[in-house]
Amino acid sequence: MPVRIEAEINPKLLMWARNSIRLSIDDLAKKINTSIKKVEEWESGINKPTVTQLRNIAKVLKRPIAIFYLPEPPKTFDAMKDFRKIADFEHITHQSSIFIEIRRAHYKRDVALELIQEMGEKYSLFKESIIFSNNYEIIAKEIRATLTIPFETQKKWKDIYIAFNSWKDAIEKKGILVFQTSHTSRINIEEMRGFSISEEILPVIVINSKDSMHGKIFTLIHEYVHLLLHNSGICDLMNYDSPQTEEQKIETFCNRVAGGILVPDVNILNEEIVIKQNSKETWSLDDLSILSKIYSVSQEVILRRLLILNRTTQNFYENRRKEYIKYYKKLAEEKSENIPPYFRLVIRNNGVSFVKLVLEAYHQEVINSSQLSDFLGMKLKHLEKIESSIYGYAI
Repeated sequence: MPVRIEAEINPKLLMWARNSIRLSIDDLAKKINTSIKKVEEWESGINKPTVTQLRNIAKVLKRPIAIFYLPEPPKTFDAMKDFRKIADFEHITHQSSIFIEIRRAHYKRDVALELIQEMGEKYSLFKESIIFSNNYEIIAKEIRATLTIPFETQKKWKDIYIAFNSWKDAIEKKGILVFQTSHTSRINIEEMRGFSISEEILPVIVINSKDSMHGKIFTLIHEYVHLLLHNSGICDLMNYDSPQTEEQKIETFCNRVAGGILVPDVNILNEEIVIKQNSKETWSLDDLSILSKIYSVSQEVILRRLLILNRTTQNFYENRRKEYIKYYKKLAEEKSENIPPYFRLVIRNNGVSFVKLVLEAYHQEVINSSQLSDFLGMKLKHLEKIESSIYGYAI
């Protein structure tokens, strides 16, 4: 009979780690396949989990095992305090999933910082910034210039995947880590489209993997604007026509600027379709579709830009947006059934920059194969395909 080895953990740290992601005792018990009573006994100190159980707990709570042995909870990042609340956040269904993704993003950033230091490389500082103002179009033009993607290049993109990767590559070159949520995450796009972590070294953008490619592009640029404001937060990308709170004003600003970056006013106003349009109330689906393909954005973004530039009406925009919302829900349902190959998920979720950094550390023997597997959340049998994809062609 195998010997039962207990983990001499601090029960206060178990309770703290669980509460930090708003996970109930019931949910934790289900995730590690044990009883509620046992978890309660562990947190009260009456009993202790085994080493194997502790490994499972650490995996669920996204914490290193060592943290459960500390005398007191570490006074570091607290997602509950440090992140702005999106609209009606207290009623979000999957709060714990959001906080798990926040913890995962911080963990990957910490890994990246450590690897850069271990390999003797220099940190690149993210010093670019903008000032909050109503000069949306001017700010958008200035930001776009720094991303060095000419409009002529944008027009030549053959599909939405090239568009997303091109914008992402431009942002990653700024020293920003871009991740996507795990494919097993239950976070609905209505609850969270993305979030950003503002830091001078290796700031982070995380995008909800359940979103459409058009949605991911807009979220990516929206969160980049947040970083330029040096403003972290969880975003649902709501459009506020009459923003009241400071948070709503910031969200509106980021939406307006992101739209201006993706669809510059000087370009769309000079499109033949726009010039020839006689009525603000009769935009056809064909015309919106053509413009959507030219700029590699959703039809809703195009229509929103036309509204801002006084080329359509609020009434027409709102009526059409209702149809878009129905379409997005249908798309999300279809998308959930089509999961990419495993090696592509690893690259997508971790981001090309982070994967390359971990692979470089592995080949320089800074980390071993076990650490490689842990940092990328992957099985080693997929390493060859991951390396082939990273160094052979764009993902």
